[in-house]
Amino acid sequence: MKKQCAFCGCQPLNKNREHILPKWLLKLTGDPRRNATFSLSQPIEFSYQNFTVPACEACNATGAILESSCRPVVEKLLCRDLITADEGAILLDWADKVRIGLWLAGLMLGKNPAGIEPHFHINIRTGEKDRILYLMDTTQQTKALRFHPIDDPIFHHAPQFGFLQINHICFAMLSGLGVVAGTLGLQRMIMEHFVGNFRNVAATMDENSKPGVRRNWPVSTSHATMLAQAVQIAEDEHPVAAESPGDRARLVRSGIFIQSAGGQPELFGNYPLRVLPPAFTTERKMLLCNQRLWLRLRNFVVNSIPSKDPEMRTLKRNLNKLTIGNN
Repeated sequence: MKKQCAFCGCQPLNKNREHILPKWLLKLTGDPRRNATFSLSQPIEFSYQNFTVPACEACNATGAILESSCRPVVEKLLCRDLITADEGAILLDWADKVRIGLWLAGLMLGKNPAGIEPHFHINIRTGEKDRILYLMDTTQQTKALRFHPIDDPIFHHAPQFGFLQINHICFAMLSGLGVVAGTLGLQRMIMEHFVGNFRNVAATMDENSKPGVRRNWPVSTSHATMLAQAVQIAEDEHPVAAESPGDRARLVRSGIFIQSAGGQPELFGNYPLRVLPPAFTTERKMLLCNQRLWLRLRNFVVNSIPSKDPEMRTLKRNLNKLTIGNN
């Protein structure tokens, strides 16, 4: 696998190194100089500080802006403080960045035995597809940084899901075309106004949709809060479409939907909210529940692979064998 910038996919310009797990996160969760063991084609142990991927200097600087915006949001969550809808959007972008960064790092560190050629990178995938972030909490105070599934063949082929633990909070991630819009019956995005770098939009609801029925979600759980956002390409008459002919510039995002544990999805309003669910009494209980959720996300991703193309049918069949073998 040739060296590419993790952000833009080009040969790194003014070569730099991007820390997949930023230095501030390493300090927040323990000794930043500690070692980690990665079970790839063979176990590899090295310092978290060396857990990096190639990056252009300019791309790395852009990524640092998102990191500096997300750090106070994560710190608020760890203090169980309230966050705003805009901070929820920053958290979703950061989760996309970390998930794709872990995917690229896993391919590079594991020598990419399947010969997968990445067709997208952090800049292209951040905020491009519908995304859901599940949050779990425990009252047991701990210093921990765990992530998964950097060594999973299914993740290598379909990096739409992931898991990250930061001290007493677990995050599970899911991204894909229509996983939010299809659930809530969002027909069409309508521009309302700009707030900073985020396009805040309303959305018309399908008359036949039942957004309060939890079984409509691709994967739901009564033990986690869900933050969700739909992403669509603007229609030709849409105000955003006039900005640029490129699809990337024409993307519009819905507001942030929040579903509390056991509740119904609703739009995140103008007031800060407490997004963490009722906490588990032990870290072990939280991790077991998160593992069950992660396996369901994994199965959903495999079953979502289209089967029309013969090559994709073969891939789906092979990945389903892996799914059955790991359940």
